[in-house]
Amino acid sequence: GDYYTFGTTAYTCLVIDVNMQALFRGHTHNKFTIGSVVASFLLYAFWLLFYPMNPLVVNLLAPNMYMVPEHMVKNGYFWLLIIAVPILSIMMDAVVMFVSRTIYVDSVDEVMSEMTKVAPDTTQVKLLSEFSPIRSALLDDSSDHGEVRVQAAVGVRRLCGVLAAVVLCVMGGIALHFSAAASQVLVTYSKTEQAANWWETPWLAPGYGTTSEESFECTLSAAGSCEVPVKLPANMTNPWIFYLVGPFYQSHSAYLRSEVVPELHGKEVPEQLREALCVESTRVTDDGEDIVPCGMKATSLFNDTFAVRQGGSDLEIDYSVSAWRSDVSRYNNPEDYLQRSLTSWLPDRYQEPAVFEDLGVKSEHFVDWMRPSALPRVWNRYGSINGTFEKGTTLTISIQSNYPVQGIPGSLKRVLLTEMNEMGGRHSGFGLGLIVSGVLCGLIALAVIPFVLCGK
Repeated sequence: GDYYTFGTTAYTCLVIDVNMQALFRGHTHNKFTIGSVVASFLLYAFWLLFYPMNPLVVNLLAPNMYMVPEHMVKNGYFWLLIIAVPILSIMMDAVVMFVSRTIYVDSVDEVMSEMTKVAPDTTQVKLLSEFSPIRSALLDDSSDHGEVRVQAAVGVRRLCGVLAAVVLCVMGGIALHFSAAASQVLVTYSKTEQAANWWETPWLAPGYGTTSEESFECTLSAAGSCEVPVKLPANMTNPWIFYLVGPFYQSHSAYLRSEVVPELHGKEVPEQLREALCVESTRVTDDGEDIVPCGMKATSLFNDTFAVRQGGSDLEIDYSVSAWRSDVSRYNNPEDYLQRSLTSWLPDRYQEPAVFEDLGVKSEHFVDWMRPSALPRVWNRYGSINGTFEKGTTLTISIQSNYPVQGIPGSLKRVLLTEMNEMGGRHSGFGLGLIVSGVLCGLIALAVIPFVLCGK
């Protein structure tokens, strides 16, 4: 996902996890503790609706956050994440707490152990209150706040661990099913001999689960072009075309800040603002012309081109699905577009389909590029093809490589034809990770049985 959707998804998981931890770690709860958790969720939901979904507010604070929540909740992985992350977090905490209270027992653990064995209205609890007056107050059923003691028996906790394992495994199976259902072919057409850094390599690798019969290579000619016939290993319906280029750190702070948002919206901006946000090489050409729009993002647009043929006929590629509709709507060309003298416009530097002259900054590929990637590579949409292609069909993919990546260690470029379903395309790593986590949760839950039988 893009930088802003990725970050919002991570923050959403954090909000859910913190609130679940508050419930999990508390020994007693009343209407105030429960109410605070509910209020936290409601306030966060209000924030998502009021800030990123409101054009007036978002343009003042962070324009690229516009409509991020809508696209976040449309992603199937998001719903699996907000369930899996709290489960895994609580299970890890449960393990730490169990080991701590079983092996490294302190006076607090001893008091808590005794408190779980007696009724809250007994004299023994009153005596224990001398050790923990706060916890004693929490156990007092006569409190005006109507507090309720929550006792989780070891058997119930073990059952919850098994249930968590089942939930994770089921979600992993769902993710694997949708991943395997997405037919694809992947072509690598530019790759340096020098390896990338170890932390970049996993992000540049093909989606986990990609098979050898789905992978192809294309050797570029001296002119930077190549063609490769690909035989579809499975039926493919309405495939999307994606491209990968990396390593590319669009999430670098300098790169993120290098744009003039009002300029992208078609407004006239003072030169002082352009100088503050755009370094000279991305603001003025060698011939002294003003680059509009300026900035690292606008001047680094990916401009390789792809064509797909079946037999001797080119298949029509629909470019209108590449960018978010909300992003296209907020980008505009200035009133004197293409008329201003001593100005280098996008069509002066890029050819179709990267930029269409009549569209300018509203060109789909440009708009999609301006939404930066969160990871050290770029996976962007190029377009889609309408039609159904049967298994064994041979398609010819033509590539014209224009985007320079020479000299970057580990650099490569790929083009992907893939089906898209509710969970996106092929990537079995997420589903396998959930299943492995589920199995570990189940093993951990069963591992406490010997301790329980021994009275620990």
